[in-house]
Amino acid sequence: MEQFELRLTGTGLPPGEITFAGIAAVAEAMQRLSGRVGRHLTGHDGRGRSPGAVARATEFRLQGTDAGSTVLRAVIGEDGVLGEGLEHESLDALFDIFRGVASQQPPDWITPLLGETTVDVVEALAAVSDRCSVSSPAGRAAPIEFIPGAVHRDSWLSIPRAASLRRSDVSVSGRLDLVDLRRELLRVRDAVGNEIRLEDVVGVDDASRLIGQQVTATGEAVLGSRGQVTMLVGARIEQLDMPDWTAPEMPDLGPRPARTDGAVGGLDVDDDEVSAFLELIGR
Repeated sequence: MEQFELRLTGTGLPPGEITFAGIAAVAEAMQRLSGRVGRHLTGHDGRGRSPGAVARATEFRLQGTDAGSTVLRAVIGEDGVLGEGLEHESLDALFDIFRGVASQQPPDWITPLLGETTVDVVEALAAVSDRCSVSSPAGRAAPIEFIPGAVHRDSWLSIPRAASLRRSDVSVSGRLDLVDLRRELLRVRDAVGNEIRLEDVVGVDDASRLIGQQVTATGEAVLGSRGQVTMLVGARIEQLDMPDWTAPEMPDLGPRPARTDGAVGGLDVDDDEVSAFLELIGR
């Protein structure tokens, strides 16, 4: 896990204090931004629930508050993970976003959804403080100071949407789950836990009868930033027929003849060999 510190100045409250409503709004906005940064880094751009590994790696946990204005101490990610992981990459990306907030210049890699969520964080911070500073106590990033009320929201809300990479006639197989039948949204979860959203499903009423079963969905694939399939549009769904398989018949070899050469327990060793082995392991 990584440490994160947020210092709030000009709260209108005694040092070290923050209202429940204020901390709830800041925490919700920060967690949403962190989760969407993690989804972006793993190629799962867009709205929706994060995969379990992403959610665990981008989860903020409050450790406490300190005086000196009001300081919120938090950690992000799982404890006990060896080496650099998604929590470290996510925190680096968050600091990059806050540097963009301070300089009034969003990073080049920011998506429209991340821009919107950044504005949510800025709004939550502006409601509880006049000036903010974010930093990493472990020295991962130098302190970044900014005035949330002075941030130009338009620069974060007018980020152009990048054209999605698409590929036709792509098939995925897995268990069919229901998302929203009214909006013709289904989902396939493959054998390793990847979730592929299905939009504008062809014959959605017939397809809904296969929910909970293994299926193959074929349609136009929307690719993520790492080239993985994140969605199928106009998917046709067919039940996945599992191949018939029967266990091979084993020939009856009959009872094993008893040994008459002093072997022990049916093994091809004698008493002297057993004694030598026991003596060896007893040293």
